[in-house]
Amino acid sequence: MRLSRLFGIGIVHPYFGTGPCTALSLRPTPACLGLMQQYGLYFQPLADGGAVFCRDPQRAATYASPQPLDFTLYNSDPALLNYSAIDQSALSASSGKGQALSDTLFYADNLGSAAGALCPDFADSALVLRPSGFTVPLAAPVSAARVAVIDALGQPRYTGTTPEAPQAAVALALGALPAGRYSVLADDATVLDFYLQPQPCARSFGVLAVYPGGPLQAPLMERGCPAIAADGSLTDPQYTFTLAPRATVWRYHVFSSTLQLGAWTVQAAAPGDAAGPSFVCTNPDATAAPWIFESQQPIAMAAFPDAYRITLNKPVAAGRKGRGGQKIALPYARGASLVQPGADPLGGTSDIFVYL
Repeated sequence: MRLSRLFGIGIVHPYFGTGPCTALSLRPTPACLGLMQQYGLYFQPLADGGAVFCRDPQRAATYASPQPLDFTLYNSDPALLNYSAIDQSALSASSGKGQALSDTLFYADNLGSAAGALCPDFADSALVLRPSGFTVPLAAPVSAARVAVIDALGQPRYTGTTPEAPQAAVALALGALPAGRYSVLADDATVLDFYLQPQPCARSFGVLAVYPGGPLQAPLMERGCPAIAADGSLTDPQYTFTLAPRATVWRYHVFSSTLQLGAWTVQAAAPGDAAGPSFVCTNPDATAAPWIFESQQPIAMAAFPDAYRITLNKPVAAGRKGRGGQKIALPYARGASLVQPGADPLGGTSDIFVYL
């Protein structure tokens, strides 16, 4: 019997140009594999994400689980955070500054966009991880407060009441809940959005969750994009998780033991010799290397040098006309070279070292 596509998932990152985002890949979680087996679904990994197929559309149309089909997002490039637009000042390697990177997970689902975008985009997708049992600190003490834990579909999965005596925190034991995105509410006010990871396991980079719809989920997805309508019809949507390249100030440090480069220029030309970003030498009178050429506006980082051709140009000799002398091609900035000051959390500076 021929397979029918239920939905596709694409990962888009302009850093890689028109090619696939080779740093990220998808794999169904164990819970997702169980649901796919139950409903006769199959996952096919692709270079830019993946796709889910069904052998029997009528069987797939009966999807009645409250849980999504969720996929672990694996990152093979440690520099991805550096060349992607994300505020790293809110994330840190330890809990000393910002939210500890080791306690977060990047998460998006298909509940916030009727067009199929997996929301939120990467820059806003970091969720704090929590185990089954944890304590939520409150901004102000509460007495006999109604506490609820709701899932991503807005359905209560846990309810309780705090003691009469004022409480500065709420202790939760959620051992009966599966992994997923939840919110804690106290007297109907959200006090924490988090990703529940009931069992200790190796930390993954992220999770993309697709709520496929069907008779149970579709009526609760007013702003979302179900693959299975409430009446069981299949729509075959393409879901997209979007990243954006980080734009940084590019700073070339050019070393030479034989040339005085203060009068040279760095020029960026777009296709067709259109003008690109401008650079200035910040130390033209230096008597020793390096000479530093800095872009006057941020430049979006890219894996492939196709947006601009950046060259170091020898000045025209006195009394001569023309476009200049020698041109030396310069490399693009790379994620590993990011310097991120606290005042510019989404930008920063990329240092590129060139030896002539």
